[in-house]
Order: sequence, then C-alpha cells, then structure tokens
Amino acid sequence: MRPRRILLALLLGLSLVAPAAADTLEKRDLTIVTAAGPQRFVVELATTREQKERGLMFRQDLAPDAGMLFIYPSDDEIDMWMANTFLPLDMIFFAADGRITKVAERTVPLSQATIGSDGPARGVLEVNGGNRQPARHQGRRPSHLQGIATGKELARAAGRRRARAACGRASRRRRSAPG
Repeated sequence: MRPRRILLALLLGLSLVAPAAADTLEKRDLTIVTAAGPQRFVVELATTREQKERGLMFRQDLAPDAGMLFIYPSDDEIDMWMANTFLPLDMIFFAADGRITKVAERTVPLSQATIGSDGPARGVLEVNGGNRQPARHQGRRPSHLQGIATGKELARAAGRRRARAACGRASRRRRSAPG
C-alpha cells in the first residue's frame, strides 16, 4: 500500500511541475512565410539537454499558435517520439539555413513510434497537431499548416534572422524523449 502512495505522490508532483517548467522557457516569435501568407507562432526554446529531452511531454494543452523549437549545433538525423506526450503534434524539420526539409503531420500521442527527419536536419519545430481540427475539416491541412511545406523557410520575426540564430549554442545530443 505504501509504494502506491509514493507513486501517486510522485505522479501528482510531475503533473504540477510540467506546467511550471513551461513558464520558465524563453519564448520567441517565429514566422514561416508561405504563399498562403505568413504563419506565425510563439515558440518556447528548448536549449538545454534536459529541456530537449522533456520537450512537450506531460502537457495538457498548447495554444493554437504555440510550439517548441529544438535547434542543434550541426546537421544530423533527428529522431523524435511521442511517449508521454498527450497532445497530437505536427513536427516541422528544418536545415541550418532555415529551409523546411520535412513535415510530419498529426503525430500520434503516447506512441512509441520514431518520427525521423529522413536526412540531415538542424532542428525541429513542434506545433499543435492537425488532428485537433473540427470534423468538417478532416482530410484538409489544418489552417496553421496552410502553405507550410518542404522548401519553405523559417524566420524569426525580429530582424528576419533564420531560426538557427534563435537558440544560440545547443547540445549536440539528439533528444531521445518525445515531443
């Protein structure tokens, strides 16, 4: 009986820490310029190894224009997964020059499946998943992904600097934990 109480207390503590951790991450504006118009996001910057490993795990909600930005110091294959991530996410992989190299739409919450960049990438932008759209819109790209495709470019709103400048130096280690 006692181990169950300890486990329950630990889980309760984790659920209280996750929202608090989100409040401590630096936030930046990020825009993807598309033919459908600019797609604007307010992103949290995952700059430390711990922040990258935790990502968006345990989050219960995420604003429609919010996301998390992961940037690494060099191009490499990036693998993500959704274990302990309760929200469906769209993952936008990008190169060092900010050019989008892959868009993984509607990733499945709590899945152990690996979502890879399918080639060298410098980072990943995670945003709310397209499967949260109303039923009448199923089958169409969600509005926040309209025009976002391979070859488009990420840019910070301030000064139009590329996404790679948003985080400065980051850990070389690729995140082994989910979104």
